[in-house]
Amino acid sequence: MDYFACYGFAGTYFIVFGLWNLASVCRRFHICRRHRKKYSSSTSYSCDNSKYCLLRDHPIECYIKIIALLSGMALEIVLSTNDGWNWTGLRRAKFATIYFFLAISALTDIFVHYLSFTPFNLDYLCLLFSFFVEWILIRFPRQERPPLEDLLYNLLEYAIFITMVTVAIEMHCKSHTIPAIIRSFFMLLQGTWFWQISFILWKPSFGLPWKHDDQGDLTLACLFFAWHCGGNLVLVVLVSGLVTFIHRGIAIKQQRKKDELQMKSLIKPRKNGQTIISLGSYDDDDDDDESEIEFQRRRK
Repeated sequence: MDYFACYGFAGTYFIVFGLWNLASVCRRFHICRRHRKKYSSSTSYSCDNSKYCLLRDHPIECYIKIIALLSGMALEIVLSTNDGWNWTGLRRAKFATIYFFLAISALTDIFVHYLSFTPFNLDYLCLLFSFFVEWILIRFPRQERPPLEDLLYNLLEYAIFITMVTVAIEMHCKSHTIPAIIRSFFMLLQGTWFWQISFILWKPSFGLPWKHDDQGDLTLACLFFAWHCGGNLVLVVLVSGLVTFIHRGIAIKQQRKKDELQMKSLIKPRKNGQTIISLGSYDDDDDDDESEIEFQRRRK
């Protein structure tokens, strides 16, 4: 796996689970609102509220994370061993370490899901620490980086650091959806920017290599980052709107069924062949009772 695929794997991981986290946050919010329950965020989400999901009682997201991360980590370790303990091998070892700590965070989510005696906010602390490790390994060393590569990694560092901050805020504000949505946004930004780094450094578009010390290319890289922010923001709005639209339709259908059941319970036949819609208690012998509205229908 070359560097292009290495960064692409990391980017794909953050994009996939950033989208899943975003959709799950919006979905849980609308389900809690529909059932009049208190919303609470979490580091991972399952499909426990779906009657069509066979694995609704298990943290399937965490299992998928662990399988993907351990596969990437094993491949990076093998390739770094083949490359030797030079700069190339150490760069692969950095990614293997990042995958290892993210896998530890997913494993902690499994423990929190099944065990009730785990320490409070242990899942958030492990997730926060995994992003901290990622931030440290991406940030250092910086001495021998060309200006363009240093700029690309600096922009990635900002995204990782803000992700850490939002995780810390979300840990203390679980009843609010905004921190969880912001975390999803910056996970998406990390993912798309990983892909952008891989294209700039190892597979330049249209076959034109980037100049590492050219001021125009540095400015263009900053523009690309701004466009990534805007594109991911539009994606967040679209996904949130789509989930809202789907659950609003579900809520309307459930309300219609509820109204139909209530109407059927109010429609009561009388002994004299009439049908009434009762708005309260009534006496069978008194047709003029003010607590009910009668719709008379003669039997043929």
